[in-house]
Amino acid sequence: MTRILYQLLFTLLGLLATNSAQPQTNHDYLIYVSKTFDDHSTHLNGFYSQYWVKQAPLLRESAIKQLKSSSLCEKNNYGSLVLNIEPHLFYNPLLGTLYGSIKTTIYSSEPKVIKSFLSEDEIKSRLDVLPEKNISLLFDKLILKLQDQIKNDLIIHQFLNQKNLKPIEGTFCSILN
Repeated sequence: MTRILYQLLFTLLGLLATNSAQPQTNHDYLIYVSKTFDDHSTHLNGFYSQYWVKQAPLLRESAIKQLKSSSLCEKNNYGSLVLNIEPHLFYNPLLGTLYGSIKTTIYSSEPKVIKSFLSEDEIKSRLDVLPEKNISLLFDKLILKLQDQIKNDLIIHQFLNQKNLKPIEGTFCSILN
């Protein structure tokens, strides 16, 4: 009797392990921000203060939050398109304005570049008051602009409406480094 219970337990555990290892295929976009933006911080100068900001974690968080049906470009994540996003920040202390831009290159599964977008915006902020929060707000605005650009682009709509569209696996992004 104990042997049968153990066999049932191991069978159940095996089924749970195979179900949890199934890839997530329901994403439209896989978000990729290069590791160089993790390794190299951006230097922002204020009047009396200077900050080193890691852009990549803030940008990834904004992209996942703002772009519905998206995931990070990692192993076992699948999506229709890969968004390779490059952030750039600049702070003007005289005007108290934080400027930002993101250059986004969109890849298909071939690997083929479908389209590139540049989104730019600014917010009034003080660098010495919650700089990460202000940068996150700016990245949120930039990602929303990117989302509008993607929605209004005819080439991307034609590509996504293809019948035999192959999903892209997250390990694709290893060639983008």
